[in-house]
Amino acid sequence: MLLCVAAARLPSRGDAAGETTAQEGAVWQVLRQRRVQWFFATIFFTVLGHTSLYTFLSLYLDELGYGKSAVGLVWAVSVMAEIAFFWMGARWAGRLEPVRWVWWAAVVCVLRLAAIASMGHVMTVLVAAQLLLVVLQFLY
Repeated sequence: MLLCVAAARLPSRGDAAGETTAQEGAVWQVLRQRRVQWFFATIFFTVLGHTSLYTFLSLYLDELGYGKSAVGLVWAVSVMAEIAFFWMGARWAGRLEPVRWVWWAAVVCVLRLAAIASMGHVMTVLVAAQLLLVVLQFLY
């Protein structure tokens, strides 16, 4: 949820037009800007969520009783989603401005983690959650 709050606080391009740029001041001046702080907060919570998932998903699925083949299938789905993203991603990227992609990626990340945590025992939910990785790729 903190990820969604941080992403929602990011300004759009038009809102940030009057703020100091990196060329006008020192690095610390740039880092003190609210939009830069919210950007880093958003990235922090996104990486935290992904790192937690990547670290514990296999262990969680094993605890739920999935075999190694099923766990491998869940990971393979996410890899296939990433390949599809790299193949088609450029077509979608221009449809929203970057701040909106970050916001949507935050919402999808929270929904994905909640779905895995609450319904991890349902394979179709796991597959759907792994397919949502495509939306999250826009953040990176």
